[in-house]
Amino acid sequence: MATHRYGKVLTILATSGALVLASALPAQALGAAATTAPVVQVAAQATVGSAQTRAARRVTTPVSRTTLARAAALRAAAVREARARRAAAAAAAAAAAAPVAETPPPVEVVPAALVASSPAGSPSGVAAPRGDLPGWTQTYAEDFTTDVATGSFPGAYGNHWYAYTDGLKDTSRNGTYMPSKVMSVHDGVLDWSIRTEAGKHLVSAPVLKDTYGQVYGRYSVRFRADRMPGYKTAWLLWPDTERWPDDGEIDFPEGDLDSTISAFNHYANPRGGQDGFDSTTTFSDWHTATIEWIPGKVTFTLDNKILGISTTNVPTTAMHWVLQTETTLSGAIPAAGVAGHVLVDWVALYKRA
Repeated sequence: MATHRYGKVLTILATSGALVLASALPAQALGAAATTAPVVQVAAQATVGSAQTRAARRVTTPVSRTTLARAAALRAAAVREARARRAAAAAAAAAAAAPVAETPPPVEVVPAALVASSPAGSPSGVAAPRGDLPGWTQTYAEDFTTDVATGSFPGAYGNHWYAYTDGLKDTSRNGTYMPSKVMSVHDGVLDWSIRTEAGKHLVSAPVLKDTYGQVYGRYSVRFRADRMPGYKTAWLLWPDTERWPDDGEIDFPEGDLDSTISAFNHYANPRGGQDGFDSTTTFSDWHTATIEWIPGKVTFTLDNKILGISTTNVPTTAMHWVLQTETTLSGAIPAAGVAGHVLVDWVALYKRA
């Protein structure tokens, strides 16, 4: 269960009868009969868990005063980082408005085996959805057909996208957001080139601007990733207010890139808590993840099968969509030789009809 990099706190997990402190972070019912995975609920003041946790039972764990104090300190630090990010984003926007006379570096070439053969215009074999759905009005769809060189993102997509500024630390603080070195668009995919350079573990978190100010919606993404120990996705809806855990958080797909895909609804509750849903699906093949967020309910669908439904303390305030890709929260620093790609074929955004 991820928590956004600006809302990092602690969770108490009950495993095999013992208490374990774990740091961790942070879009429908389609088709055939749905299967729902077991729910993990953790009632605690601070709600960060790990996608590696596979408890199959409901757990309620008391939180010590020491843990609460530490969580409060971390939340205060998170607020300071959020303010710094907003200031950095404003500076980046001002810089972007100025004319730049640079020749962008060439687009990085991805191994042919990574972009699977498929019908023209659809690297993943599934075309981007176009048009409205029952109960939903499509407001944006992107299948990334215009190339953007490494170092130039968002480029042609700047009306809709931006990314966390170069140099910011990720949630674990083991990674560095560096879109200028990580992000590109080519061959019909949005590409994260994850690796270590000069001792820095390079990651990135692009944000869809169109989602700011939206309350409720349907968020779909078609994606795949190389197996990269030490890195994870925490693609999430994060409150525009930056108030966490008060205004909640919704994460999907989330998981370590050498493990499996999970989904989480972090309760919109000052005391925290969450519903978590695990799958046995890895990141190595193409998958479609969809979040349907309506009043009182969040539905998580993976490849047209419901992974889980949460109806507890569902967020009610505007949230924006962040494809946050970063180092894991398990405490393991990525090995310098670990490298690979995270790819997105398309995204689709809807509002309630």
